[in-house]
Amino acid sequence: MTEDPEYDGGSSVLEYLVTMNSETCGSRDVYRGHDTQCSVAGLLPGRPYTFHVKAYNKAGVCVRVHCTLPSLFCT
Repeated sequence: MTEDPEYDGGSSVLEYLVTMNSETCGSRDVYRGHDTQCSVAGLLPGRPYTFHVKAYNKAGVCVRVHCTLPSLFCT
């Protein structure tokens, strides 16, 4: 999902919030926690999804978090 930011303002990341947007379901939070990877269940083939990541620390929220391309696994 992401790597810790290069500059954290003197305070490490406390948690990340991942929000998923889709045309059919709108916007919903799919993960909140400290891990830099997460899984999202229930995605359907052929439908577009976008994900936004916010990083929180003692200073507040950073909405510009460097994200890696998602890895997709179908089961």
